[in-house]
Amino acid sequence: GVVDTEAFNAVDRDAELQRQEATFREALQLITEGLDSGDGELIGRGATQSALSHQTVPPKPQLPATLALGQAAGALGVDVAHSGTVVGMLFSGDAERITWAADAARTRLSGLTAVYNRKLIGGGVFLR
Repeated sequence: GVVDTEAFNAVDRDAELQRQEATFREALQLITEGLDSGDGELIGRGATQSALSHQTVPPKPQLPATLALGQAAGALGVDVAHSGTVVGMLFSGDAERITWAADAARTRLSGLTAVYNRKLIGGGVFLR
């Protein structure tokens, strides 16, 4: 999808974001603990919690279906671009599950413009 950055940033979302501050902090804590301990399950739980709590900023219509598909595929969790339209599933290196999930996303999640399989590495995303 497309987000008009100027229009998006022109809307005051402070009250909504402040209402969810405790949830955001808990999600960040889960992710931080997961990163510190190498526990992908904690990272997945934190990412999913963050994604769900940001569903109003802006809404991602495919998030519920992506979450259900991720659960069916054995994903650790889901993630989103909080101010964009990107949704994703997080896996811990199970190639068969990842391939199944990507194929299922292409056929089950209507309206997707693209499906990518990317490996996260230290320092961020690196396209090979």
